[in-house]
Amino acid sequence: MTPAVANRAECPVPQRLKTQRQAASLTAGISTAQIVGDLPPSLAVLLSESRYRMRLERRFLRKSRVGDSCRDLLASPAEAIIAHGEHGLQALIIDTGIVCHYAALRRIVDAATLAELSAFLGIALNTHDVRLSKASDSLSLSHLIDAQSPIGVEPLAAAILQDGLQCWLCWIHRQPETLHEFFRQLTPPTLRVGGLPDHSGCTKRVCKHRAALFDIRHALVVEPDDMPVRKEA
Repeated sequence: MTPAVANRAECPVPQRLKTQRQAASLTAGISTAQIVGDLPPSLAVLLSESRYRMRLERRFLRKSRVGDSCRDLLASPAEAIIAHGEHGLQALIIDTGIVCHYAALRRIVDAATLAELSAFLGIALNTHDVRLSKASDSLSLSHLIDAQSPIGVEPLAAAILQDGLQCWLCWIHRQPETLHEFFRQLTPPTLRVGGLPDHSGCTKRVCKHRAALFDIRHALVVEPDDMPVRKEA
């Protein structure tokens, strides 16, 4: 038996196919809403049937231009991000935006105002760690980001969403370039309304801090399906 036959499993073609299969299995955890998010609503509903699922997953990989970068994908935090699910990732992005505006949130003493803002964001702010922690890595980074907080429930909620998305996109920007579009496509559809902010609006230093803040909030999530209301040491 020749060495080439003996080590057939390690040959480039079988190994590449194995990597592609692993990448394909990774997309199985992506919600249907995320996969069909760019399609017209009527077509999205039609293609949401289970018989179209595998085709949609292959389309998602092509659309996100992963191509021959499946190894980069498997080596990235993609699995952990996907494990949050669409709603978990949305909560994580909003949570990161909340940290950016912690100073403004601490100044709110009216319970009704806090409840209204919590309803807008879908996260209970009265027990959120930014209102309870005196010092943390998250708050240290928030100081460096120095987000501007407007007055009023709706403007502040919009600023929190905008800054959360900005941190998410800065985090994406620090991933391998071949995966940028893949992670952008994972952005929950409900947060894409009006388009995504452009990370280029950040300086290199602030973009680094925003990405680090998202990393910290991501690391603090214990269970993907839980709301990210956490106490940080």
